[in-house]
Amino acid sequence: MTEPVSSLLQWLAAGATLAGSLIFLAGAIAVIRLPDFFTRMHGPTKSATLGLMLIGTGAMLRSVDAGSAHWVKDLILVIFIFVTAPVSAQILMRAACVRRTDQTGTARGVPPTYPVELVERSGELTKDLLEETAEKKN
Repeated sequence: MTEPVSSLLQWLAAGATLAGSLIFLAGAIAVIRLPDFFTRMHGPTKSATLGLMLIGTGAMLRSVDAGSAHWVKDLILVIFIFVTAPVSAQILMRAACVRRTDQTGTARGVPPTYPVELVERSGELTKDLLEETAEKKN
């Protein structure tokens, strides 16, 4: 590539990587500072999705600048995290709702309480959860 384009790609790669790192730092601080499970879940999932997207973009730009084909691997990684981080957060939040995880008094709103029947489980665990829920209602 020509020198000005190469220099611009290097600066863009560095900027994207730095921005992604700062977003990861904000997510780590959120895990420490936020009061309960439900609010703590937002920091890491948002920062993992956006932060890794920026860091992956920076890595892709460096690979393109170097003339390497490794940018495809970076793209696959970014797409994988972009899909799996929100899904895993949803699963963890639903499990916390089913287990009736407490919120702190400072949190606004009430987490939804899904009936245990809606959670897809099989075997003895479902029976145990149903019995536990029935006992709590009585």
